[in-house]
Amino acid sequence: VIPALGQASNLDFAKGLGLEISRRGRLVVDEDTMATNIQGVFAGGDVVTGPWIAIQAMSTGRRAARAIDQYLCGQPMHVGEFETLKPP
Repeated sequence: VIPALGQASNLDFAKGLGLEISRRGRLVVDEDTMATNIQGVFAGGDVVTGPWIAIQAMSTGRRAARAIDQYLCGQPMHVGEFETLKPP
């Protein structure tokens, strides 16, 4: 399940699950894979970066999606850098 809708970050659920939360009230994740301290749980967007620009939220979501795919396929998780595409 990838909850991705809301007007503000609500981390009430995270406390009950035991997810690590930073002093700034954001989920702590691996910056490469967006994996949390609980195996199989990933996060991205405002719950990780805080309120920022939409493109940054999309970037963390894309990074998390790639890592989730690797995790589910039993592959080593490493996202690395994305290829920059130029318009035609």
